[in-house]
Amino acid sequence: MRKNAAAWILAALTAFCLPVEEGAAQKLIGQHPGTVWRTALSSDGELLAAGDTNGLVKLWNAETGEQVSTLGAYQNEVDWLTFWADDRYLVSSSFLVARIWDMETGKTAPVSNMIGYYGVIALSPDHRTVAASKRAEQIFVWDVETGEEKAAIEMGSEYLRSLVFAHDGRLLAGAGKEGVSIWDVETAQLKTRFKTPVDARDQLLRPSQYRIAFLPDNRSIASLSHTKYDQQNHAVVHVWDVETGQKQLDFGEDLTFPRFALDGSVLAAYEGGKARLWDLKTGEELAAFEEGFRRPVFSADSRLMAVPRYNEESDARTLQIWDMETRKLLSVIESGDQRLSLFSPNPMLSSNGLLTIKEMVSYRETEFTRWDIQGGAATQFLVGASSEIASLSFSPDGRSVASSCANGWITDYAVRIWDVSTGEEKRHISAYRGPSAFSPDGRTVACVGHGYAIGVWNAETGEKVAELNDYSPTSFAYSPDGKTLAFNNSAANQQGLVRFLDISTGEAADAFTSPSGRASELAFSQDGTVLAAAGRDGSVHLWNVETKEILRTVKSGGSVSALALSPSGGSIAVGGEDSMVRVWSVRNGALRAKMVGHEGPVHDVAYSPDGRRIASAGEDGTARIWSAKTFALEKTLTEHDAWVNAVAFSPDSRSLISGGKDGRILLWRLGDQPVLWSDVKRPNSPLFKTALLPTYPNPFNPETWIPFDLAHESAVTIVVYNSAGRTVRRLELGELPPGSYRAKGKAAYWDGRDALGAPAASGVYFVRIEAGGYTETRRMVLLK
Repeated sequence: MRKNAAAWILAALTAFCLPVEEGAAQKLIGQHPGTVWRTALSSDGELLAAGDTNGLVKLWNAETGEQVSTLGAYQNEVDWLTFWADDRYLVSSSFLVARIWDMETGKTAPVSNMIGYYGVIALSPDHRTVAASKRAEQIFVWDVETGEEKAAIEMGSEYLRSLVFAHDGRLLAGAGKEGVSIWDVETAQLKTRFKTPVDARDQLLRPSQYRIAFLPDNRSIASLSHTKYDQQNHAVVHVWDVETGQKQLDFGEDLTFPRFALDGSVLAAYEGGKARLWDLKTGEELAAFEEGFRRPVFSADSRLMAVPRYNEESDARTLQIWDMETRKLLSVIESGDQRLSLFSPNPMLSSNGLLTIKEMVSYRETEFTRWDIQGGAATQFLVGASSEIASLSFSPDGRSVASSCANGWITDYAVRIWDVSTGEEKRHISAYRGPSAFSPDGRTVACVGHGYAIGVWNAETGEKVAELNDYSPTSFAYSPDGKTLAFNNSAANQQGLVRFLDISTGEAADAFTSPSGRASELAFSQDGTVLAAAGRDGSVHLWNVETKEILRTVKSGGSVSALALSPSGGSIAVGGEDSMVRVWSVRNGALRAKMVGHEGPVHDVAYSPDGRRIASAGEDGTARIWSAKTFALEKTLTEHDAWVNAVAFSPDSRSLISGGKDGRILLWRLGDQPVLWSDVKRPNSPLFKTALLPTYPNPFNPETWIPFDLAHESAVTIVVYNSAGRTVRRLELGELPPGSYRAKGKAAYWDGRDALGAPAASGVYFVRIEAGGYTETRRMVLLK
């Protein structure tokens, strides 16, 4: 249970990092769906780690399907996940950025900071060290717990494609385009090298066992030589003597989807239209499966193999479980229409700690299934994945929100229009990643269409109004009258050029050329007379729209990723990589304020229509609201699971929407004073809903109050359970009328004791409300 408890600790630590003035979101308007791309299951089967195409790494309770926490976010899709060292660590990577999470402390292990940008990494069999190649120069070996460097191996000028430890940890093998090299880890000396092309260009970021593998006796090593490159990676297999570098045998003429067992005993691959299995020591073919079988998956100890089969005619799926020692079929799971065609590249078979493995998990996209290997019984649950939200905008009447998804390259690219009051999706417009915006009159929505064309669609019907091809905009802005769309172009030879699209005619005309290169961000003043454009060097140019002259240029001090003009046109707010929001005077170019608070790059800024506030979105996972008069921080909004990309005020300036890498669009109600939404929402509001609100205090010792709202008369039950999912206390509150139950005299109360009256131990607990079919869960921390 160490791992499970550690996951809750991680969640608690995340909570401790929240600002003192925490915001509570009014509601979830919508969420862009995504796809789970990599998974890993802890050895006891209790925790499921999932990495999606959007770069988020999350932990889930594999028994219930309930999310435990979000560990972190990458810029690109997660390409590797594995539990390691008896579940002490979770290793994740994305596009040459690796993190090793210590599941006991809830933090990244010290070695994570050492790895940085790497080529490939390898984990030692004794679970104490990690090796990583750095560019084409050296391989470093570090102690995982301390981050201390244990060895630095010179490797010449070749980029490695694979890196793997021998089973006894004494040798380290690396493979590149030209050959395989083997080093002594202790002396850092080259032991032997043999020339053989080992390459897998589209598998560069995958786990290293895909290209080379030590055989169980450590005296031989197998390598894959790819004969041609496509999605299947055709290859042949060679086996070499570690001491002499002499080839011992080779087999396979046209292998596709090759995969080594983790102990290096066998190879599974396709050949001749069939799934086949070979003994790496002898080259003997051990088994051949009839057509229709997909790629096998090995258990972590290489004793079991799962082979899925798909019948295209009947759409039926089965799963065969084989014992690798006896070569006998253990069981066949008839899964009907269950999705078994996509398996994690990491072993998904979990051990019960004895002599056999009894369960496995399969998944496709976001649907997971737990299987008992003997009986075939299945339980299913959905694991949420999301596509990153790139931009948000309100319709002029405040009733709709347009959002565009970005990244998540397997997911559907789209602009979605949501109903604010119901959260229902009203319109789905096929588009590409990039900006989107409502027109000022609310009749149209502009976004980047497929093929990087600029598209304008009717917001009600979804019909295309105008399209302009051959441009690759990364930013655009509607003129206040809605007749013109200003846009930039990311094409290499036109990066400083800003154009105007006449929406009625669909024709574009040149407008301005930025003297400092690419115009990365654009914004109109409210009266339409001024257009702001950020340059490549961090400068911001203010143009007179009518005369096309530069009114003023300000230097932001760093790259600009967000800008907004105040409604009056007198100020400009700029956010960038240095984590600050700066405000400049348009009239004289003077710096009016530096607003410091974000702990990562600022991705978006916005002025409220009444000019009283500035909102900012940051890579630290927060949205922040500042006074546009005093520039003081009014509120920090913290409910996103990853960095926030976009913020937008409602037309009446009373609400804010935020969206980001977690794919969620959250609506925040803003009062005249910096108070929480939970303090101002009332039952007579049309948006009043049944809700479980944040407990207070949290962390607590020894007691806490559990506030909630009831939209309808309901029988209310409050359940407190611990990190293992066991019920600690059950509070039956009976039938309650609709209303707000937030004050200490009305909120549910827990004295920190279990059902027998014994004080609960320190740790993370979860509180759940059950009210008229409504359920919701929040976490809280008992800290003594």
